[in-house]
Amino acid sequence: MDKLALMLRKRYIFALTLIALLVIASNLGTQSFIEAQIHDSRIINLAGKQRMLSQKITKIIYQLPYAETEIEKYKMLRSLEESVALWEKTHKGLQFGDQELQLPGDNPKMIQTLFDAIQQEYELMLGAAKKIIEITENDQDNEMVVKPLRNILRDNEPGFLKGMDEIVFSYDDLARIKVEEMLRIEKVLLGLTLLTLILEAIFIFRPAELLVNRSIKGLLINEKNLEDLFDTAPAISVIIAEKTKEVIRMNQMAMHFFDIQKENKNRYYIYDFLEASYLELLNQLATDKKVSQLIPVEVVLSNLSRESTPMTMLASKLFFHNEEVLLVNFSDISEQKKNEDILKTLASTDGMTGLLNRRTGMIIFEKAFEAVKRRQATIITCFIDLDGLKYVNDTYGHQEGDRFIKTLSKAIHKNVRIEDIAFRYGGDEFVIIFNDCEAVSVELIIERIKSDCQSFNNMIELPYKIDFSYGYTVWNDGPNMTTEELIEIADEKMYKDKQRKFPDRKR
Repeated sequence: MDKLALMLRKRYIFALTLIALLVIASNLGTQSFIEAQIHDSRIINLAGKQRMLSQKITKIIYQLPYAETEIEKYKMLRSLEESVALWEKTHKGLQFGDQELQLPGDNPKMIQTLFDAIQQEYELMLGAAKKIIEITENDQDNEMVVKPLRNILRDNEPGFLKGMDEIVFSYDDLARIKVEEMLRIEKVLLGLTLLTLILEAIFIFRPAELLVNRSIKGLLINEKNLEDLFDTAPAISVIIAEKTKEVIRMNQMAMHFFDIQKENKNRYYIYDFLEASYLELLNQLATDKKVSQLIPVEVVLSNLSRESTPMTMLASKLFFHNEEVLLVNFSDISEQKKNEDILKTLASTDGMTGLLNRRTGMIIFEKAFEAVKRRQATIITCFIDLDGLKYVNDTYGHQEGDRFIKTLSKAIHKNVRIEDIAFRYGGDEFVIIFNDCEAVSVELIIERIKSDCQSFNNMIELPYKIDFSYGYTVWNDGPNMTTEELIEIADEKMYKDKQRKFPDRKR
């Protein structure tokens, strides 16, 4: 008996050590993954800014000749120099690393190939921009000299922007692959943990049961040890009755989480803390004689104050005081969920407006349009373009221009319905997709958006008018069209609306 007890003790220590190592490995891996994701998010952000910087550089260069004063020209020139310097620094940092920008420069061959593909456009644009700065600083900005340089920017910018889009998407794909790899690693670690628990049940608890049959004293000792281990376990653990789901015992971590004091003598049931939809899993475990434990499942656990936390639940059968019970363990995954949400938001949301970005908006639009086709329902595509954004930027600065864009964005977000899709299509262009909506309702929503913009204008007393032009197209089981074609038609109608308000303006 002593030899068997010693053998069980050694196996138990080995199993606990292995479980501890697996938990530590999982924790360290998760922390390392979170740090890597923060790092990857910065790389994706800077790669995306490269695209915006190139557009900003081109825009300033085209605006330089129209500076009304030397002061305005000087400010534009300084802004151009800063943008070119940051553009060049970030471009090199993304490829070869930059400690100040926290860029490692260890790009995979696939991404470096994409950088190589746009290197010629980048060098031509960079050289042209620097030459224009030099000419302007020396007051030699003759149109005959500057115009070819501007043409270089204009001709090479589309290729550079397209290449940067591919690079950003590639960085995003790499981040997604890392997430998938981490999930696989977590599953492997979890599988090893489960395997350890299973082996522990086979090689420890089974012999212990035989030992208990021989000695009541051994039973009491083992149960006491099990209770102590359960009480101090580094996870939220509860023991519940198989049939009634009454909580028989909970460990210290569980009592702390549920906010229950030791002197509290109230009776609790697992469904006091766990959503009822998950009880069916526990019922299956309790009634199925062939199943001894559940695979891990994500649940939402609440305390007595009804504060909810996402958890991973692992349940298994065991004997406790000569009674078959369920041991339910919970692991907190709130940080993991938070970081997943951050990544999803960064990947799908436009940073300035808070609306969906173009890529995500078009993906959702495609799915919505396919659903409408199947239902033979109505979908209305509305294209919106700000009036006078260039004037506001040139006259009052880009900060006011940004407020112009954000004001319209807030009005759109406030007035569109839950079932509608709104996203930023371009710099000052927006698209709203109205699902199962009549044209008269669309007009009412557009008028409410205009009214909110005007109310903001009256409240702040801005020196310019916040307004926009729009056009929309109605599709109702009509000809076979693409989402791009629907947007193009709405864009043309928007232009007619703008031409009506500004007859002298040319497209």
